[in-house]
Amino acid sequence: MTRKGVWDLQEVRDKYLESEWVQYNKAFIVGNGTNGTSGLNNNADHSSPIQLPGQWNVVLFEEQNGFHAMGVRADNTLWTWGSNSYGQLGVNKSQPTLEGVSSPTQIPGSWKSGFGEITCSRRFCGAIKTDGTLWMWGVNQYATLGLNDTNFRSSPTQVPGTWTRISGGNNNSAGIKDNGELYLWGFGAWSGYGPNKNTRSSPYQIPGTWSEVCCSKDQILATKTDGTLWSWGKNDNGQLGQNNLTHYSSPRQVGTNTNWKYIGRAGQDPAIWATNTAGELYTWGKGESGCTGHNYQYGDESSPKQLPGTNWSVGAVNCADRSMAFTKTDGTAWAWGENGNGNLGQNDTANRSSPVQIPGTWLDGEAMGNTSLYKQALD
Repeated sequence: MTRKGVWDLQEVRDKYLESEWVQYNKAFIVGNGTNGTSGLNNNADHSSPIQLPGQWNVVLFEEQNGFHAMGVRADNTLWTWGSNSYGQLGVNKSQPTLEGVSSPTQIPGSWKSGFGEITCSRRFCGAIKTDGTLWMWGVNQYATLGLNDTNFRSSPTQVPGTWTRISGGNNNSAGIKDNGELYLWGFGAWSGYGPNKNTRSSPYQIPGTWSEVCCSKDQILATKTDGTLWSWGKNDNGQLGQNNLTHYSSPRQVGTNTNWKYIGRAGQDPAIWATNTAGELYTWGKGESGCTGHNYQYGDESSPKQLPGTNWSVGAVNCADRSMAFTKTDGTAWAWGENGNGNLGQNDTANRSSPVQIPGTWLDGEAMGNTSLYKQALD
């Protein structure tokens, strides 16, 4: 039992190092504030980091326009804010009165906050509770909620099963169950739901045993438990990493590496990123506005290309439609790409086509939001 009373500095240090105190995170927001997306009760953009009140495990922003956001606090409560034009905030408001909110509003329940355990898509959201159940809400025109219908939901509705990962694209979704099975649902025009590529209103299994998944507008990328990376779908900007522009309707391995760790995207017609267990960061796909970080403003990459360094982690990811930001294990944070709303944290709005450092010392982590960075609450 922790002793009550006055603690001297040595006792504070000892308890800190013994991890008897939970080290909560302070979240800092940078970039687009349209529709109250910053969660700071206004619509202002922020070109340098500004703190979001509270203690947070993760803050995640919608990956196309960044007009809504969601986050999980240190007590496992889930909060949403920003635009609610499609019911994507899950706050049980009915059409057509789907008012947005400019500060975090709680969704009941106890929720997970690790990498890939919540998703914030353009018109719908999903999250996994601490008991492993998956819940989806928002627009459902293309059966993106996986509920065997196309009915709109303005509050979380459970998808059967127990899950470890959820990823939402534009009009499609993907999830991994706790036994490693990968399932897809929603609009399947280019997403490899079988030879007829039809829309599927309930989860459809893809063979194999999987660990991570990234669902984009017209592409799926996923890693297997053996560390291999696979992709399929539309490939007009090289997003599949196959060193060509050929479309594929079934999974095809990306290269021969077996040490892939995490994967994700930036934007609707995406640039793709992936890290491996060696701490290397690779990007490929659509390179508009320098968002692949390879020192050019325009130009696509059709196979994974490494950024310098071997100490990258999954820090702040997918700053906006055409930008990225990551932390390194040394506590530095770096950003690149489109910067019209100041989302690169440089106190200006100039684009950058290669990584530039965001001032400050930041947490190395595996579950960060797209325009959010984290500091230890006890700094």
